[in-house]
Amino acid sequence: MKKYLKCIKKLPLAKSILGCLIFLIGSSYALADSTYYLKGKVTTFGFKDNKEEICNFSIDNYPAPAPAENKGVCNFLKKAMEHNQNVSVEVDVITHYLGLGSNTYEISVNFLNRQASWPTGKKENFSFKYLLEGNVEDVYVTDRGTCYVAVSGPDVRNNNNFHYTKDMKICDLAEDAFYLGTRVRMIATVDNRDEDYANPINDFRVTQCCTRSQRN
Repeated sequence: MKKYLKCIKKLPLAKSILGCLIFLIGSSYALADSTYYLKGKVTTFGFKDNKEEICNFSIDNYPAPAPAENKGVCNFLKKAMEHNQNVSVEVDVITHYLGLGSNTYEISVNFLNRQASWPTGKKENFSFKYLLEGNVEDVYVTDRGTCYVAVSGPDVRNNNNFHYTKDMKICDLAEDAFYLGTRVRMIATVDNRDEDYANPINDFRVTQCCTRSQRN
């Protein structure tokens, strides 16, 4: 309604009603989003391009509705198939109305049934750095070129919370550490803009070559 009132003040009365109704219809119904999940093992996988940035895949023999169109997501799925690892694939469906085109899909992926969570703590009054050490609990890769990593260690603040990075080298290292069971060391900075923001990763490195079971 605020959009309508703001719009109607700028137009002559006869044109304003028609013009603003078209504006409201277009802005409200051009797009509608829905989300669903595919969970299980990656049973088929294949790249569609030479750059290995687009890939077809299926989860428990159920084909994805569209190819993944991000190199990080494709690499994650490929590794998961090689390691027989269960994953959770998030499919965001963007449905176009009013003849604007066919559906489009945004595909993200992380490991299935992990204990990682999104931040829900109180907003801080100031920003500061902190250290987390332990094993990689989860890695979440989006088709927007971003990655989130959660570390499971001592029961301290932000333990098992997702942390944010755009550096896909960190993401690749975290995935490898997850499969190898290696311990990692992560330094992050509190993002005090909003309590729901994931804190950014400043430094991420492996601190142990492998677990005892993998050395034997």
